[in-house]
Amino acid sequence: MNIEELLGLVEKAVKEDENENEERAVEILLQLESTPIDAFDFTSAKFAACGKLISTLRKKAKSEAVKRKAKECKDAWTKIIVAKSTRSGTDSKTTTTTTTTTTTAAADASKSNENIEEKKKKEEKEEEKEKTTTENGEGTAIEQVQRTIASKVERTNNATRDRSREVIAYGLALAHCEGKCEDISITSLARIVEEVEDAMSGKWKDLGKEYKAKLRQLAFNMKDPKNPDLRRAIAKREIDATTLIDLSSEELGSDERRAANQSIREHAEAEAVRGQRKEASTTAFKCGKCGQRACTFYQLQTRSADEPMTTFVTCVNCENRWKFC
Repeated sequence: MNIEELLGLVEKAVKEDENENEERAVEILLQLESTPIDAFDFTSAKFAACGKLISTLRKKAKSEAVKRKAKECKDAWTKIIVAKSTRSGTDSKTTTTTTTTTTTAAADASKSNENIEEKKKKEEKEEEKEKTTTENGEGTAIEQVQRTIASKVERTNNATRDRSREVIAYGLALAHCEGKCEDISITSLARIVEEVEDAMSGKWKDLGKEYKAKLRQLAFNMKDPKNPDLRRAIAKREIDATTLIDLSSEELGSDERRAANQSIREHAEAEAVRGQRKEASTTAFKCGKCGQRACTFYQLQTRSADEPMTTFVTCVNCENRWKFC
C-alpha cells in the first residue's frame, strides 16, 4: 500500500462515519490499525493529513464505537512512529564514525520522542477537557441522557448490536427530555433498550438486512419530532418489545404521517380509475334483440373533434351490444 492508498482509506472511513455507517467505518479503522506504516515518510504532507483525519474521527465521530476505534488506531500509529524514531537513532549511533555525529543523531531521536509524547499528552488533555465539559452540562441534554442510559445498558461485545442499543437509547432519551416519562427511571429505560434489541437479535439472529432494516425503521420513527406518542408508549411499556418489532412502518408512524399515506393511496386509486370506461344505467334505449330497456352505455370520441361522440350501448338482459353516433 502506498501513501495515496492510505489517505484514500482514511478519507473513506470519514465518509462512512458521516453516512452513519458505523460497522463499515469500524472495519476500515481496524484495517488502518493493522497497516504497517513504518515504510512511509512520516514528514510528508499526505501522512500528516492522514493523522489529522484520524484525530478528527477520534474527537468528533458520530458514533462512540468509531471514536474508540479511531483512538486505538491513533495509539497504534504513535507506537510505530516512536519505535521507528528510536531505531533510527540507534542505527545512526552504531554507524556514525564520530562522537559529534552520534550525539546529534541521539539528540534528534530524543527530541522526536519528546515531541510525540508531548503531542500525545496534549491530545489526552483535550479529551479529558471534552469529557469534563460534557459532565459539567455543556453538552446537549439529549446526548447526556443518552449517555446515561447507554452506561446502564449491558454491553454485548458485538459492534452491530451495541450500536443498535445506542440508537434505541437515543429515542428513549428524547422521550425523557420531552417530559413524557418523568416517572420512569433511567435504569428502567435501559432495560427497555435491552429488551427491544434482544427481541430484534432473537428474531433475526444473523443481524443481516432484515435486522438493519428494522433498526432504521425504529430509529426513523422514534426520532421523528412529530411522533412523541410512539416514544411515550415504548417508555411506559404500553408496547412491549415483541409487539414493537412486529409493527409495520405504517403502524409505527405518527398520525400525521398515516394521514399523509392515506391521502397518497386515495390519490393513486383515483388515478388508477381515471383511465377506465365510464358507464351508466339507462332506460333511454330499447334492445333490438330482446326488447328490454335495461341498458348501460358509455361514449367515446372516435371521430374528429367536430363530430358527435359515438355511443356504445349494452343490454343488461341479453348482453346485446350496438352503437350509434
